[in-house]
Amino acid sequence: MVLTFDDGRATDYEVAFPLLLAAGARAEFFINTATIERAGYLTWSQIVEMHRGGMSFQSHAHDHVLLPGLPERLLRNELETSKRLIEDRVGRGVDFLAAPYGLLDRHVVGVAREVGYQAVCSSLSWPARPGGAIVNRVAVYRDTTAARFAGILGRQPSPTCRASRGPC
Repeated sequence: MVLTFDDGRATDYEVAFPLLLAAGARAEFFINTATIERAGYLTWSQIVEMHRGGMSFQSHAHDHVLLPGLPERLLRNELETSKRLIEDRVGRGVDFLAAPYGLLDRHVVGVAREVGYQAVCSSLSWPARPGGAIVNRVAVYRDTTAARFAGILGRQPSPTCRASRGPC
């Protein structure tokens, strides 16, 4: 199991990072590079400090936009810009893209692979295979109940997930 955080919010540094360090845990942070240094979001110095503390930084695209349906040039720019900025600032390769809103299609996955990502993470019930191009994730939100969270940890899908085949 891998713990991930999306969007690069300031609370990742202020709240999650100290808790992760205290627990001796590591996490993957998927960041939107367009929001870095903006109010309420991570700064580059915080990102570098977190990286030195054992956290990993990956791409959540440059802007937080829907990737499916973007014209080819804009899609490539979203994926390449984010990857390059993180690699340049952190000094480590970026291998994973978490699609904003968890939405992607075959074209997004193909372009992501072409520009150098090993895999794309989604929150949808895509069929996933070890070593495949798509990695499934389970979303936990502020309003996720303790019972639901326990079910997630026990790998028990919610009744809505079984019925809709939507995000689990």
